[in-house]
Amino acid sequence: MTTVGEIGSRAAHTRSTGEGTRGAVSNLRGALRTGLVGVVVLAAFLVALGYAIRGPLGGVRHWDADVSHWFFAQRTATGNTLSEAGTWLAETPTIVVIGLVSALVLLARRRFHGAALIVGGLLVEIVTYLIVVSSVDRPRPAHQLEHRFTGGYPSGHIAAAITLYGLLAYLCARRVRSRAGRALLFAVPVVVAAAVGTARLYREMHHLSDVVAGVLLGVGALVVASLLARHVPDADAGEVGS
Repeated sequence: MTTVGEIGSRAAHTRSTGEGTRGAVSNLRGALRTGLVGVVVLAAFLVALGYAIRGPLGGVRHWDADVSHWFFAQRTATGNTLSEAGTWLAETPTIVVIGLVSALVLLARRRFHGAALIVGGLLVEIVTYLIVVSSVDRPRPAHQLEHRFTGGYPSGHIAAAITLYGLLAYLCARRVRSRAGRALLFAVPVVVAAAVGTARLYREMHHLSDVVAGVLLGVGALVVASLLARHVPDADAGEVGS
């Protein structure tokens, strides 16, 4: 025989489950809306900047040419090998594997906020990159060490490096109490980004302004990821995490 208390408990559980589902759907919609707006704003800004570099900002192109010629003059067999290693720090398979594994680990631990940061940040970065690179279609420097089908503006490698390694450093730093430890963690994405950017310039896969635009894209993706992840709290959080 079912007691009144059991009926009340089931009713409360049903209401709680329904509210939880509606809340999750609302959070997902909010995250998607924020991500979409972020992509549109970032893409519009970078496309406008790209056309300005190809048009009115002609002095930037001369500076780009000087930098490319300097790196070309520094080439050695050892430098070629080291630059290839630097490139692989942010090559697509590297970014996808590290990002996917990190997100799965966070999901397994019910750290939905952190997983949203990783997945959201990388999606914002790659979608914005594809829009900008196809819209501007800027030729790469003349003496490339690789062959790519896309244009050189912006640098997707530097953008992906800043986005992924920056987010991982932030998530790890949240668990570290010492200032020195946090500073060391945040130094990692800076060093990686510098290594990747230098490698791409050395291999003449990008102009300097392409790398700068990649930095802007990466930083922008971090900002948008932090905003969209506010809609996704951890499973045990009473409110949206920060």
